Amino acid sequence: SRTIEVGQTFTPSVTFTPSNTTNQAVTWSSYNSSVASVSSSGVVTGVAPGTTTITATSSANESLKATLTVRVIQKATSISITPNATIEVGQTQQMSVVYSPATTTERDVASWSSDATSVATVSSSGLVTGMAPGTAHIGATLTAAAGGISATGSGLATITVVKHPESVSFSPNSIELYPGDTYDALSHIVWSPAETSVKDIESFVSSNSSVASVTSPEGVITAQDTGTATITVTVWTYSGTTTATLSVTVKQPTPTGITVSASPVVVWTAGETTSTITATLTPTGIKDSNK
Repeated sequence: SRTIEVGQTFTPSVTFTPSNTTNQAVTWSSYNSSVASVSSSGVVTGVAPGTTTITATSSANESLKATLTVRVIQKATSISITPNATIEVGQTQQMSVVYSPATTTERDVASWSSDATSVATVSSSGLVTGMAPGTAHIGATLTAAAGGISATGSGLATITVVKHPESVSFSPNSIELYPGDTYDALSHIVWSPAETSVKDIESFVSSNSSVASVTSPEGVITAQDTGTATITVTVWTYSGTTTATLSVTVKQPTPTGITVSASPVVVWTAGETTSTITATLTPTGIKDSNK
């Protein structure tokens, strides 16, 4: 038997018995010329993957035949890795090799590779495991018998590893504001674990927006009036959502100054008159001033 690649050629040799046979002319034929063809001079050409039989028939005696089994193989001209995927830290993804041309028969992989093993590792069977948030490119190399080629450039697969939060909290978890004050609650969220890379806010909600309102999903709190309110943030985890709360107390500011004015102001040379005296406290917004 003989194995050749698509496009390769060879010429089989014919041996006669006895060796001094005078007429050693033969005719050639292929059982399946779509797999391997043979010329009148005995040149065999691989046409497509498969197996066929090449026969040499004696021109002097057609009952004398010799046969040769020919296997035609197709080696890949290029390979690429699939799929491009996003996985969670600790998750796995099975990778596959895409061969070109699609008729490739020699598909043995010698090795798999990752260009960032701290982000994603890959086993000898092409199973990728997410290690830490980041991006890694996965490649493969075929065995020498399969052509020894490797996936390169755009043929590499991109694996993006992410980490969703498992829990969140606020630091600090309680604050005091004065009417008109604002507070950036978003920047005070503590994400756990620290390697969390996906920080998607589902909503911010205030339990009492007349005391403290909050924008969503920006998380900007505005103190509206004295009292207490609870701000709840809901964030997306890998399997659902989780929440954290922030206690907000809006206090009446302490007076820092007072201005007194009278209206109307009347000057009399004799007798009596009355006027309204108004006391204005600083800062503004103080309700119960006990003037």
